[in-house]
Amino acid sequence: MKTTRLILRDGWQLSGPLSAHIGARLDRSTDYGTFVNPRVGLDWIAGQYTNVFLLYGESAFPPSEIQQTSNGLFSPLGSDDLDPAKIRLLELAIDHDFRNGVSLASNLFAYEQEDEIGVLPDPTAPIGTRFDNLDEEESGHGAEVLLGWQATPRVHISVGGAFQRTRSDDLGNTGAPELLPYAEVDVGPTRRWTINAAAIGVSGREREPGDERPAIDDYTVVNLSAIREGFVLDGLDLSLSAQNVFGADAREDISSAIPFDLPVYPRRVPLGLSYSR
Repeated sequence: MKTTRLILRDGWQLSGPLSAHIGARLDRSTDYGTFVNPRVGLDWIAGQYTNVFLLYGESAFPPSEIQQTSNGLFSPLGSDDLDPAKIRLLELAIDHDFRNGVSLASNLFAYEQEDEIGVLPDPTAPIGTRFDNLDEEESGHGAEVLLGWQATPRVHISVGGAFQRTRSDDLGNTGAPELLPYAEVDVGPTRRWTINAAAIGVSGREREPGDERPAIDDYTVVNLSAIREGFVLDGLDLSLSAQNVFGADAREDISSAIPFDLPVYPRRVPLGLSYSR
């Protein structure tokens, strides 16, 4: 498959603090023809420390090579008759800087998706499943919030999370987590050292109707990292990190063909060196 892409965009200053942006991405595919993905946005400088953005966009996502060509032995059987998935997104974002180093980034969003490519049962496939366009139209809405605090010149704290509800025509939540809490601390004890600690949570996932596997558990992963700049000589950086410090049993539901779900975020401790002039 060969794809040619053209991106067009322009902007206008409507009045004072209000500006508009419009654009489009044109994708021409040898397999799927031409798709026009429009973008429209309004930017409003509501005050010295407040910005408001209203955005609307549409996109089409062609099938991946695996979804088209898989022989079905190690993943669901592919199909060369798949249609691109289409999504429409509306988003309202508000950014505000408070005093004393506190900032807030937030947004509300809603979307609709059709022709999503999913996995369906197929008794004729080698492992019993195949990729296909789903008949259901999916829609969802949610919010994201991130609160940042520059506590001292060497300490920055971020706390936030994302919430979303996803629904289909005749399905419930299709596996997307409803809540994603997040917290992170960056500390620079000296000019050359940076230490980071982050916690990421995933909760509120449901099985699809007809999936008889036990409910999938929530999990929280804690990661730590430390970077030493100028290790031994200038330009040489040493990094040490610890992923999933407490060994959380983190799993993702990607296919009902995997009985105990796919393990993610294994506990590991990588050490690295990088050099830049």
